[in-house]
Amino acid sequence: MKELTQVLKIVLNKSWMLSDESVEKTLREDVLVVHRALNERTKKASRILLEDIFSSSNIIEIGLVPFAETVKEGLKKGIESKKKWLLCIDADVLVSKEGIKKLFENACLMHENVFEIQGLILDKFFGILRPAGNHLYRVELCHLALNKIPDSLRPETDMMNQMALDGYPRMQCDALVGIHDFEQHYLDIYKKCFLQAKKHRTHRKELRRFWADNTAKDFDFVVALLGEMAGSIYENEITVDAGEIYRISKSVINIDWLPEKSKNYSNSDLVKYVKEKIDSHDYKSVKNFQEKMFPQSRWNRIVDFKILRSQNRPSFLKKVVYKIGLLLEKVGAQLKLADL
Repeated sequence: MKELTQVLKIVLNKSWMLSDESVEKTLREDVLVVHRALNERTKKASRILLEDIFSSSNIIEIGLVPFAETVKEGLKKGIESKKKWLLCIDADVLVSKEGIKKLFENACLMHENVFEIQGLILDKFFGILRPAGNHLYRVELCHLALNKIPDSLRPETDMMNQMALDGYPRMQCDALVGIHDFEQHYLDIYKKCFLQAKKHRTHRKELRRFWADNTAKDFDFVVALLGEMAGSIYENEITVDAGEIYRISKSVINIDWLPEKSKNYSNSDLVKYVKEKIDSHDYKSVKNFQEKMFPQSRWNRIVDFKILRSQNRPSFLKKVVYKIGLLLEKVGAQLKLADL
């Protein structure tokens, strides 16, 4: 563990960094990229940006349901490739080359027991920097994770947590690898926010406020509010199965009346688009939510079994308060729906 801590300190202090030539060589030769895609509106744009960084022959597309199958198949392809690294990028992420290079700079300095390294994305519907849609796995450890992927609400996170408990931690770094959930189809936004109502129950209040503040300038946020409301009303548990989420969410609030965007998002200068979104974002307005949901104290750290065990010990009082909060959320959502 001492060796692991020393390596992490080197990275955080940035007293020594890999040369650009070394990083470029790694990107060209040592990486299999799994582009995880279904029918995202940015699927083509996301691929174009990846091909600007990696050889197209080292990029494959996987899109299986439920999502746990996509995770498992990606690990298998990584093992078959015999590459050093497996980079999984979701098709609703538009990557930044600078951020990807920084992610690999961090990864190449990590101890050999570190299973996964993750960067940050600018998330449209959270308004903050958070980890999502990008995972860099050490291929030589992937075989250990194949039987640790549950069919749950968070199959990939649950898998990584189990690997960490088994002695193969993950590293969260501050590399801003791109932007997430921009330019998506209305139906996909609705389904995504239906799911977020289940995954991020403790942050519903902040999300609703953020979305409501942005509805006047972007209809995407109106759709987000509808999806979250439907997810709040629906009582049963769900899995990350796109087809199931579609059927269930539409049964709560019918959104067939929504207009549709063009099938594929296109932009003549995707690199410029991503940079402008990152540079022009109003980070100050979401400072409090950033600190509450994913503060900087959680960046640049190793997530190991000690951290996970401490996180999994909620007190009895916290459990009671959480249950009461869920009940109030459900009643409130039903009252709002009745007013529509």
